[in-house]
Amino acid sequence: ELRGIPCFELETVWQRKQSICTSRTFGDEVHHFDQLVQALSTYAAMCGAKLRKQGSCAGVITIFILTNPFKDQYRFNYKGIRTIRLETPTNDSLEIVSSAIAALRSIYRSDCIYKKAGVIVSGIMPQSQVQLSFFDDIGKIEKRYNLMRAMDTVNDSYGRMKVRFAVNGFERKWKLKQERLSPRYTTQMKELMQITA
Repeated sequence: ELRGIPCFELETVWQRKQSICTSRTFGDEVHHFDQLVQALSTYAAMCGAKLRKQGSCAGVITIFILTNPFKDQYRFNYKGIRTIRLETPTNDSLEIVSSAIAALRSIYRSDCIYKKAGVIVSGIMPQSQVQLSFFDDIGKIEKRYNLMRAMDTVNDSYGRMKVRFAVNGFERKWKLKQERLSPRYTTQMKELMQITA
């Protein structure tokens, strides 16, 4: 405000995101297809959780993989991007993960060493407005909805990605390095300050 004149109107209505992106730069460069599958499936599952948190579904999934543009040892700079349009918009992490892996198969090149990858979901609409296809199995959709809700409940209580899919992997060499991460005293019990007398 300047002299009591408001510059921006107060927004009282919460706006849904139009797209959600989850991407990271790898701690160590990735060459193997299996490591890329682990990374992209993790990012896809995180996108699904974000969609469910805002009560939305996405109809378009885009994945991308990038090489390091600053390394001279590579002959070329590769950027692989693939977009998949879903028949029925969803927030089911299993469906988003399987679509992301299918897209990865079409853009992966074994002669590249990758530095970054990500998943973008767009075509977002409220979950209540999704129109099902004639061929959709309602029973399967309800079971998956309950499974995703149970996973979200456990992960909200015990920490992100405590319950995850097997394809996400456990030995994640591609994970972002966090050597200089500030202590999180207020959110992580393991990092709580200890005082000895």
